[in-house]
Amino acid sequence: MKCSGIVIISEIPDFIVNNLVLSKIPMVLVDGKIMRDDMIDTTSVNNYAMSYRATEYAISHGYKRIAFVGDKYYAYSYRQRFNGFYDCVSDHRAQGVEGIFLTDTGNDASLTNCYNKEQLISALQERKSCLYLCASDNIAERLYGYAAELGISIPEEIGVIGFDDNFFSKDLQPPLTTVSVPKTELGRQTVDLLISRIKNPNGYFKRINVCGELIERKSLRTLEEK
Repeated sequence: MKCSGIVIISEIPDFIVNNLVLSKIPMVLVDGKIMRDDMIDTTSVNNYAMSYRATEYAISHGYKRIAFVGDKYYAYSYRQRFNGFYDCVSDHRAQGVEGIFLTDTGNDASLTNCYNKEQLISALQERKSCLYLCASDNIAERLYGYAAELGISIPEEIGVIGFDDNFFSKDLQPPLTTVSVPKTELGRQTVDLLISRIKNPNGYFKRINVCGELIERKSLRTLEEK
């Protein structure tokens, strides 16, 4: 492999990563598992911190029952988002906050459908939760559709928070409150780290975390409506 460096995107089979490491070619793993840190420079989005912050934001708006929607085993980033949600709910249990886990796998484990449709619709019908924290904006968009079919109003009856700030999120009705993922900054940090590794192949391995921000829109009730 005649190349100066390699960027590995997300999760790929272990045997490929191991062979790449043995090649001694400078490389950076983007948004991969923490266990790789001792072998490869890593950049990632701090999904845990961003999910914790989003859950805390929902609690500050008076939501006591909060559900996480999405297959937590679909991707490492989803597991980190679930963990941030779980820990935030646990830290606020004394305030009466309850977590609901809509994390079963659906029939189609794709980016759009990595959730259990029947489980989600059942929860909506039973009003099991007032706030739905979705592992992605794609899931949130589907939830909007199911809520509309069931005659459930957002944000009057339920609140919704997404993840990724996809291009369509601001055009949903109501516009979706979501967590932005700083893809441009993540790319910049990745290239800088790879160049540094090429220049200094024997230096310490590094892990760089980049945090996004909460984009407040209209899919939660206002503080005045608590």
